[in-house]
Amino acid sequence: QKTSEIAILGEPSAQALAEVKVRSIVEKHHPGFAEKDVNFNNQAAAGFGVETMLLESELELIESRIELAKQLTGATGCSVEIAASRAFIAGMKTARALCQEYICWVNNGLQSHVPGLKRQDTAIRCKVDPELMDLPWLQQQLARLAIETSSVAFWDMEEGDTSSASRRLIFAGTVIAVRPGVVAGLLAKADALISKAEEYKEKKLSFEECCEADKAARKEQAEEVKGLFTNRFQEAWWEDRN
Repeated sequence: QKTSEIAILGEPSAQALAEVKVRSIVEKHHPGFAEKDVNFNNQAAAGFGVETMLLESELELIESRIELAKQLTGATGCSVEIAASRAFIAGMKTARALCQEYICWVNNGLQSHVPGLKRQDTAIRCKVDPELMDLPWLQQQLARLAIETSSVAFWDMEEGDTSSASRRLIFAGTVIAVRPGVVAGLLAKADALISKAEEYKEKKLSFEECCEADKAARKEQAEEVKGLFTNRFQEAWWEDRN
């Protein structure tokens, strides 16, 4: 098979960031190429470098919706690109190791309980209906919440629950560790999204209908806030007049 070499010039960190983008493009068009690249698989830079890791195939199918690459980038400080069920990771060694650990959690959580998650860099919401995790609207909204809070969101099974009667929703990221105060707000927003998802699921709404219902609810909420502000302003104005 004919191959070509690509030269990437610049600072070492910039080269690594460009490399993951190039490798993801190649992998997208030629799945499995990274696995055959001996030079790439043998590199393990102690400083700023690039590594790769396989994802469960079902994650690749919903990547456009969950934007796992963006989630991992925000959660670990690495630059992450995903193509053909493979993650390409650029960053410092400790950050790459953390990113790989999070990917292991995401992979394992699809089919089992992930032990040892009660750490400073995680926030957990237990007892969630497992049918909700496959709801496209909720997948998209949780991904947006994770990206906004520089974390990665994923599911796993409750400990000792072999029947998959409920799931845990986990958020992980370095920001959670350094700013533990964000946990309460993060879980509160997640609870609100889960409540909406339960309502939409009960109504058997499609993804498009869920989006329209959420848009309408947000518009109504904005009108209520605007009306409340207007009323308070008018009351204050009359008080000043009198």
